[in-house]
Amino acid sequence: SADAPVHQVIKTGDQIDLNKLPFHPQHEFDGGTYISSGIDYSIDPATGRANIGCRRLMLRSKNTMRANLTANSDLKKIYKACVERKEKLPVSFVVGSHPIDFVAAVQRRPGDERSILASLRGEPAPMVKSVTNDVLVPADAEMVIEGYFDELGYREMEGPYGEMWGYYGPMHIDPVFTVTAITHRKDVLYQTVLHSSHLLARGDSPNMSALNTELHIWRALRKAGIEPAAVAMGPGLRLHGRVALKRGTPCDARKAIEVLLKDTVLKHVVVVDDDVDVTSGDAVEWALCTRFR
Repeated sequence: SADAPVHQVIKTGDQIDLNKLPFHPQHEFDGGTYISSGIDYSIDPATGRANIGCRRLMLRSKNTMRANLTANSDLKKIYKACVERKEKLPVSFVVGSHPIDFVAAVQRRPGDERSILASLRGEPAPMVKSVTNDVLVPADAEMVIEGYFDELGYREMEGPYGEMWGYYGPMHIDPVFTVTAITHRKDVLYQTVLHSSHLLARGDSPNMSALNTELHIWRALRKAGIEPAAVAMGPGLRLHGRVALKRGTPCDARKAIEVLLKDTVLKHVVVVDDDVDVTSGDAVEWALCTRFR
């Protein structure tokens, strides 16, 4: 802990004041001010398994917040089991992390999800135990908000929030999170995530989701015995997939399209020859105009 940058400043008890942190609205009709870049780290008390996810944190008071545990997630399942046992659920929210950690946080994989974080970073991930609970968090984070969801369950309305497709989601009922510690670097940088915009390509969430979808494209095609030369998404979206294949038999493109429409979230698929740059919208449009079959 003494060597962890995220523990250079530690605030507990009366020192905790969430009003001094950068809670802010992102969209005109957001239901309140919030931090958008929280990555939650928790341990399932029933199994001992570490879990990582992403949450928006809405300001409630000097030492309490709300977070969305209505949407289906591993954290929701863990918390509902805690409520049934009348237990609090300790969680540590990391605000300001390695950018690839967000991709790790949206994966659902068996085992300790912290190993996904290290794998995607491509190097060992330094971890440190939180100050007021036993949850491990990245030692190189900018800030951590520690605390617990209480055992009283779902009891307060939250939202609405602007969502990645440019619409507002419905309000939902959520539990209350009580903060027990705030730790951060001396020169803390407050990271934020822009969930949406009237220009979808500007939003962080659509682009991170697109990266995740590219991974699913690779896996689906390889499972079908097709090795793509390159894959890419349309700007800011995760429903328009672009695939480049080495020149082969005409049925390869049709097979790739069938596989992707069946096994991924894609609504539209464009397959081009490998001399076309699928990361370039202009190049793909040129191919559609001059080589379309």
